[in-house]
Amino acid sequence: MKAQGKPFEYTLFSKLGHNTSSGDMTETVAISIQWIKQKALNSKKSKVSK
Repeated sequence: MKAQGKPFEYTLFSKLGHNTSSGDMTETVAISIQWIKQKALNSKKSKVSK
């Protein structure tokens, strides 16, 4: 995606490895929800300013 100039974001959860649904790690869900909320807010702002 980067080579094609497309935007992307990622977050590394080094303690999880491939297991993204660990019962002890609420951090992954909290960060995911915050990211979704921010993207939705940015989308709304973009539509309003056009």
